[in-house]
Amino acid sequence: MEPDIFERPHYNVHQLRTDIWNELKHAAYRLQSGRRPKAAFEDPKARIEKLLKLLWSIERFFAYPGLDTLSHFQSMLKRGEHKALATLVADVVKMMISSAYRSNPRSITINH
Repeated sequence: MEPDIFERPHYNVHQLRTDIWNELKHAAYRLQSGRRPKAAFEDPKARIEKLLKLLWSIERFFAYPGLDTLSHFQSMLKRGEHKALATLVADVVKMMISSAYRSNPRSITINH
């Protein structure tokens, strides 16, 4: 079993950021689907809150997706909009991995 993201050493902020966003995507999917992994991490909602808190300290140094998007994700989590949250997080991760947000200015803001 792979160590938790909070236990692994990271020597590159870009890799840490990518790992956190990917874990957020997986946690959001687990929350909206009701699935829990066999190696049961903490409650998916608590996991998402923890990951968003960590992202707040990193994302202020990056233009995309921005702190407004993180704030929007926190609001969605509080309102119980789990399916929409999972979809938007997956979209953001896809845009970040592909760097598509660089050529598509519309992708930079998520309609709140």
